[in-house]
Amino acid sequence: MMKSLFYSSLPAFFVLLSFHGHAQKLTVEELWLTDVEVRTIHYSTTYGLIAGLGDGIVLYDSTKATSLAGAFENAFPVSTLFEDGDGNLWIGGLGFLRKVSNTESITYAIVDDIGLDGRVIFSVFQDENQNIWTSAPGGAAVYKNQSWKTYQVKDGLKHHVVHDVCQDKNNNMWFATRKGGVNILGKSWEYKLLDKNSRKLLKDDNDQIWVGASEGLFTRDNDRWISYESGKTVLPMFQDGDGRIWCVAGGTGVLIISETKEITRYEKLLGNEVTEIYAMTEGHRGDVWLATDKGVFRCRPQ
Repeated sequence: MMKSLFYSSLPAFFVLLSFHGHAQKLTVEELWLTDVEVRTIHYSTTYGLIAGLGDGIVLYDSTKATSLAGAFENAFPVSTLFEDGDGNLWIGGLGFLRKVSNTESITYAIVDDIGLDGRVIFSVFQDENQNIWTSAPGGAAVYKNQSWKTYQVKDGLKHHVVHDVCQDKNNNMWFATRKGGVNILGKSWEYKLLDKNSRKLLKDDNDQIWVGASEGLFTRDNDRWISYESGKTVLPMFQDGDGRIWCVAGGTGVLIISETKEITRYEKLLGNEVTEIYAMTEGHRGDVWLATDKGVFRCRPQ
């Protein structure tokens, strides 16, 4: 059984920082799980803020823990959190993928149940037909009609490591691969950005897909690829309520791209002690929560 991992109150001190970019001011507070490595974070309208740690998950509001049946049993290191359209929480991590709700908990082993030869789940995604996709070092897999179907190199992928999965407006599936760029599965396979180590995919409200890679940030304008921050690792995390794309840049910086493609950069947003920003999520009232190697920070656009 996993030990109790609830934090029902804030730390006794705050770190208050202000930064100025082209378009706005950001105020940052260190709020939760101080000095704890938090690998992923998700805001749920049902469960509130959820953090993924090296030994399970933590809820910011511990009173809601009873709504997640089995979420805290046989805990494992967590790498990704995803909430599907039915409100089920999918917890991906080392060796396993777990689906939890207020009524059930189902755990799938990566190798034995899903059929991927990989150690960790990188991401979870739900397509337009409500099928669940997952990515891992051994490829990608989709849960459809009560069974898993895998996609690997022998099925058309250019590389066996798949970091992320997304779907475009034409229902084609996009796979971000380590050394094979972006692999797109429609009626047949297409391959883009083949020389890139693509790591993160995001479809915005205009159905435009952003590709975060070790070599920069890429997006399509009609049939032409546009790049940002060439030579830097830029990972698009989410689009906020005002249409801005929030990215982690260079591990410790934050890059914000407006709908008019204006870029605001915040280098070392959280100071020198934080060496890695792992994930971001937009919470209540437009707050942005950042998961880092030194805990969880709240960022408030002014």
